[in-house]
Amino acid sequence: MSRVLFVCTGNTCRSPMAEAFFRAIEGGGVAVRSAGLFTTNGLRASPLAVDAAREFGVDLSGHRSTPLRPESLSMDTLVVCMSRSHVEVLLKSGCGEMCGLVSLFGDLVGHPGVEVPDPFGFGMEEYRKVAALLWDWSTLLSLRRPWEGLGT
Repeated sequence: MSRVLFVCTGNTCRSPMAEAFFRAIEGGGVAVRSAGLFTTNGLRASPLAVDAAREFGVDLSGHRSTPLRPESLSMDTLVVCMSRSHVEVLLKSGCGEMCGLVSLFGDLVGHPGVEVPDPFGFGMEEYRKVAALLWDWSTLLSLRRPWEGLGT
């Protein structure tokens, strides 16, 4: 089974929303999870991320942060990063050799070079904008299916 891993900084805003949205849109057949590059285990999703996701019919209240562990990657994993800096950190650490593909989310859905803005520290309106972007891009990712063929 192919895997899609959404990565951001703290795994409390963007990547948990992307994981939950993609799972809701895709339905099954792909193992979906999220992780943070600079986080610890067990942090709850940002309350504003929980509220923004709820507006899309998705419940993030049970989410707990997970740090990215390179040993959890495999060649059938598509790693979807929210920013270029996330891609750079992963490639410099050698994660690109441990998985099928590390890419910026925008690059995968026809918006080359476009990052997902970090809403942390901003208000509900920013979280809504980011949630809408993640919902739209998760839909496009599901249609494009760039994880197919990884690890084969």
